[in-house]
Amino acid sequence: MKIRSIIAAALLLACATNLSAQASDEYKKLLDELSRKRSTVSPREFIGIAEEGLAYFVSRYPDSPEALEAHLNLGQLYAQTGEAEKAVFHLEAYMARSGERRPEEIAAAKYFLAKGYLMLDELDKAEGPLSEIVNGGNEIPERLRNAAAMDLGLSLIHISEPTRPY
Repeated sequence: MKIRSIIAAALLLACATNLSAQASDEYKKLLDELSRKRSTVSPREFIGIAEEGLAYFVSRYPDSPEALEAHLNLGQLYAQTGEAEKAVFHLEAYMARSGERRPEEIAAAKYFLAKGYLMLDELDKAEGPLSEIVNGGNEIPERLRNAAAMDLGLSLIHISEPTRPY
């Protein structure tokens, strides 16, 4: 019985290793293709192509490290195009698994997540990530800390403004 368990574990490990290598190869090919397309199609077309390719990759390899990066890219893409709900979904998925990422990468994800919350008028949810960026120290690029400070200040002003009847 022990031998069967060992063989089964070895087979699972071999399959997982092969799948991980396959995911890595496919993600590299996707990024190469997106890099080529960026200069040959309109910005609107590029966004559609990137969205489709990254979303397909996430659905095919949801547990791969590359899927984590794809969530980050999709979240940033959606935040920049004003699709707040989609941005928040992907950036929350990224943040849930971002443990070993570089601090500046996590800070960028937090910034775009906060932007998504701001677009959804969820100011209380935006305040935490923005404060973390502002108080993050020298590990976080100054331009990102400054942008977060400005957005944090604007959101606090918005919260404290009394509602005016029209």
